[in-house]
Amino acid sequence: MLEPEKLPYGVLDLLARACYRSTVSVFWGEPDQEPGTNSASGVLINWNRPILVTAKHVVDAYLQRQVDNPSLEFQIGLGVLPNVASRLVEASSPTDLVTLDLSGVDVRSFADHLESISPLLGRLSVSALILMSS
Repeated sequence: MLEPEKLPYGVLDLLARACYRSTVSVFWGEPDQEPGTNSASGVLINWNRPILVTAKHVVDAYLQRQVDNPSLEFQIGLGVLPNVASRLVEASSPTDLVTLDLSGVDVRSFADHLESISPLLGRLSVSALILMSS
């Protein structure tokens, strides 16, 4: 079993940087009105296409409020994600997660440091580093 406290600094640094590069702030709302701004975090993942994984209850609340206020924007970092409802790939109530398709979206427009991670490639890279540092 992997013991994180025994990982070399280089591996921990790689993991921290991967998290930073693929984690985004997600928010929407009207700061000057009730209930204010809603926020969550999300992870950018590349599974055959770019995907945002974030909190289902945040996306659900946004879509409900957007019915009454069509100009309401769903923001990721510094960018706006259009057509949120049509981007829904899958949602899970038990885990409170939703996946949104980001095809055609330049994630770097949200923040310069962002990139989608590829889960399999990420695991192989970390595994290789662990083996090389042992």
